[in-house]
Amino acid sequence: MPTKQRYPVINGIKRCSKCLLEKPVGDFYFAARKVPLPSCKTCCKAAVRQYEKRNPEKKAYAVTRKYYHKYYYGLDHGAYEVMLAKQNFVCAICKSTKSRRGKDEHFCIDHCHSTGKVRGLLCHHCNMAIGFFRDDPEILRVAAEYLEAQLVIDSSSEGGLKAFVGTEVDVNDGERGLFTKGPGF
Repeated sequence: MPTKQRYPVINGIKRCSKCLLEKPVGDFYFAARKVPLPSCKTCCKAAVRQYEKRNPEKKAYAVTRKYYHKYYYGLDHGAYEVMLAKQNFVCAICKSTKSRRGKDEHFCIDHCHSTGKVRGLLCHHCNMAIGFFRDDPEILRVAAEYLEAQLVIDSSSEGGLKAFVGTEVDVNDGERGLFTKGPGF
């Protein structure tokens, strides 16, 4: 099988190996090593549409996802399924059965960015949260302490009304009130 011709990037311009047009590097998808793929985005999308047309029973994204898991994390589909079963088919952090915005999609593979070691499977929200906290447990602990310090529990109400300090809530038969007292105030 002949290999695809790879064209170098020169002054931010690269030639697509399929359409042979010269395009800005921004018109190419990038591999993990920050190297542009040989085909431009337009040709990649056309190839996916062609594949889906030839194979209507298969979804190209599912095939791509399996390849992605293997290529980036060393997980074949069976290993992914075993991890998911060990977690009882829920997010390792919040225990949600939904992986993303209420949809039943695949869970994100959480991994250490410095070692590449896979840690577990997370829903979209937990995966993003860990990323925003820069995978730093100390920052996460401080954030949890911050939230807990701001939370006020009114023991006089049935079930313990919870609200954050400074938020307006309904108290005492429909009267509006503002929680102003909390730990540290």
